[in-house]
Amino acid sequence: MGRSARILVSVLVCVLFGVSAAPGQQVTGSIVGTVTDNSGAVVPGASLTLTHQETGVSRNTQSDAHGDFTFNALPPGAYSLTVEQPGFKKYAQKNINLPPNERLPVGSIQLAVGELTETISVTAEGAVVRTASSERSGLVTGNQIQNLTVVNRSFTSLISLLPGVVTSAQTEVLGWGGNMTFNVQGGRQTSNNFTLDGLPIVDLGAATGSVDFLSMDSVREVKILVSNFQAEFGRKPGASIQAVTKSGARDLHGIAYWYKRHEMFNASDFFNNRSGLSKPKYRYTTTGFNLGGPVFIPGKFNSARNKLFFFFSAEQLREQRPQAIRQLTMPTDAQRAGNFSDSR
Repeated sequence: MGRSARILVSVLVCVLFGVSAAPGQQVTGSIVGTVTDNSGAVVPGASLTLTHQETGVSRNTQSDAHGDFTFNALPPGAYSLTVEQPGFKKYAQKNINLPPNERLPVGSIQLAVGELTETISVTAEGAVVRTASSERSGLVTGNQIQNLTVVNRSFTSLISLLPGVVTSAQTEVLGWGGNMTFNVQGGRQTSNNFTLDGLPIVDLGAATGSVDFLSMDSVREVKILVSNFQAEFGRKPGASIQAVTKSGARDLHGIAYWYKRHEMFNASDFFNNRSGLSKPKYRYTTTGFNLGGPVFIPGKFNSARNKLFFFFSAEQLREQRPQAIRQLTMPTDAQRAGNFSDSR
């Protein structure tokens, strides 16, 4: 490959992957804590390493003079944390789940006196108490999105799992019909603000309609801020719903699916049976796939698979659903002639 071709490939990679990664910076969070010893005294200068468990990307920092540490601008996901300090045992903790736009406290990390060759591993932690803000929020996790059945395959339907949320009748499929219709804490349906990877997706030119063509299988998790959230999540007086899409990881992952809805699976309507009519067509076919993983060339580029990733998602919906049969009363011949004496 010539020099000009390599430059062209590099530009294309930057355009395809760099631009798509920019909005993700608006849903990042932070992890904070304090390093202490067994007596509760702070430990300054401790070396901390935070690693994203899916991508393998690591961040390093040191505790300050007060023993405090902060990891900023972190993408949501599960992290592992290690703490090292001469004269103390190595501390290791896994599965620190960071939601989007969250300042997550891990509390006081106590180091035990010993050699660095010895390691203290934390395998279970209690519930995290939010101390950095007074916001009331909830999280729709990736497991819920993946395993719960939703007839219209809209991630917004799962928001009804949270307390204080009342949903309206949902449409049959994704589309321009405004699936994002629900009330939070008694507020209006049009008072909620929606963002996708930090960007607003509400149709600001209409009172109700919202764009909702996002496949459920490409959504990582959804965070909803119900009340008392910071001013940065304002824009509308109601709740703030923040959806985060999936991204590539160190290992190659993908899924393919085919969903079918057909009138053969439905019971016939009472009035259709009485009139001897067949069941109306009710056919939805949803097909799609997604694929994500690292971009690397063994021995030449990104061999550790922790620098560049991709994720691609595609979905197609085919619909055949005429309007339901309606029963109408037509005027008789006498009524058409102006004689209503026998009308009933």
